[in-house]
Amino acid sequence: MIRNIVFDIGRVLVGFEWMDYARGMFDEERVQRVTDAMWRTGHWWELDRGTAPEEVLELFFRADPGVRDEIQEAFDRVGECVRRLDYAIPWIESLKERGYRVYFLSNYSEYLMGTNPGALDFVPHMDGGVFSCYAKAIKPEPAIYQALFDQYDLDPRECIFIDDMEANVRAAKDLGMTVIRFENREQAAADLERWLAYDRLGIGQMRRGYTHIYTGGGKGKTTAALGLAMRAAGAGLRVYLGEFIKEMEYGEIGILRERFPEVKVELFGTSAGCLIDRQPTDEDLRGAAEGLARAEEAMKSGDYDLVILDEVTVAVELQLLPEERVLQLMDEKPDSVELVLTGRGATEAMRERADLVTEMEEVKHYYRQGVCSRKGIEC
Repeated sequence: MIRNIVFDIGRVLVGFEWMDYARGMFDEERVQRVTDAMWRTGHWWELDRGTAPEEVLELFFRADPGVRDEIQEAFDRVGECVRRLDYAIPWIESLKERGYRVYFLSNYSEYLMGTNPGALDFVPHMDGGVFSCYAKAIKPEPAIYQALFDQYDLDPRECIFIDDMEANVRAAKDLGMTVIRFENREQAAADLERWLAYDRLGIGQMRRGYTHIYTGGGKGKTTAALGLAMRAAGAGLRVYLGEFIKEMEYGEIGILRERFPEVKVELFGTSAGCLIDRQPTDEDLRGAAEGLARAEEAMKSGDYDLVILDEVTVAVELQLLPEERVLQLMDEKPDSVELVLTGRGATEAMRERADLVTEMEEVKHYYRQGVCSRKGIEC
């Protein structure tokens, strides 16, 4: 049961757009040099860890003495980079009114707190939290999460964690928290409400989405994925179906579009026809690449609970898509999304990343007797 909501602060409950801030002071060359010295070196994290500001400032200077004055100015004025967000307090209060306890877990320095304290006016509205500068640890180190659990006697299984950094989200997930990767307020709020609805309904298995692969030489891979799509739509889940290789509208596509508004269908095949007996054209390659990009966008949008990439493994096998891009998509799947990949020839790396792999084995098939595809059965 979810009892606790844990928020990151920077870029979640306060605005912190460093590049916009820096570009308001310096030309592009100095923006990049100052950013390299202060951020890309990793020295800023030492400030968050609780290291004295003057010591961290010296690290910045050593990283690029040629922009010492600019570093000093950016450091002195950094409070201007921190922006109060009007939605923070109402969001927190709405959750507390519904009985949830609300905490923060943030990489944040005492120095930054002092530069713009008004931006943190939501903190008294929360039930508590941990700042990295006091814990002497930073996310994604497990110690800072454990500090929160210990200080407030929290069970990670009863917590939802919201953060904009993928590494921080992954660490929280590894410790047993339900996680939401923050992209914007609307997306994160929608994802949060969905998790809370699943929790209230007792749909425990949907608190985490898994990755399926239906592969092998036997019939039924697409059929199984479509059956899952119908089940999901019937349960009120939102479904995205991306069709690779196939360009014609098989029987299932029309009925999905006509009867199931919960299922979004997109076709990424080309008019050039079947690829079995020919080499891929530029049109084929472009269609597959654009299709994968569109499917990835749908997967990360927060608009869908189930995402199906039909015949995507065949697209890899036929060299329409690089295997690495599909693996990257699998790795970046949001925790709340159920992902299904279908098609013969799923690679070993794909299988290793999946949570469920079903191998369709052909034991007997009437194709061997010369029976062609029949409308409504095979197409």
